[in-house]
Amino acid sequence: MKSKSDWRKLAAGRRKSMRDTERTEASALIAQRLFSLDTWKQASEIYMYCGYKDEVRTGEILKRALMEGKRVAVPRVLNEKDMVFAEISSEDELDTGMFGIPEPSAEAVGRVTDITPDLIIVPCVGIDTGGNRIGHGRGYYDR
Repeated sequence: MKSKSDWRKLAAGRRKSMRDTERTEASALIAQRLFSLDTWKQASEIYMYCGYKDEVRTGEILKRALMEGKRVAVPRVLNEKDMVFAEISSEDELDTGMFGIPEPSAEAVGRVTDITPDLIIVPCVGIDTGGNRIGHGRGYYDR
């Protein structure tokens, strides 16, 4: 049986080997599937991440959520252990964060609001054979 670390390496290798066109197509399919779910349709407040590098591209999801009038909060990494979610109302409120990931600007973080998410979209490297999320290994979303 493979360890979580083994699964992480295997999944990360597969993601990195994808061509850019494959990633774009897969991201669009994921977004369309998400938009068809009742959970999406009923959600008014969302926590979500901003994809970067070889992750699922979430720009279309973010744009649609804002266009549909959903309240959206995205994470900002504060240090090696902590992150906070801050509400944004536009992609223009994103800066490049600690790891090169788009994050809410310092100004947006100063406006942390009372969002209680109906839907949370988290990044993952992959899913193991038991259907469990395998993250990047830093534990931000676990905490």
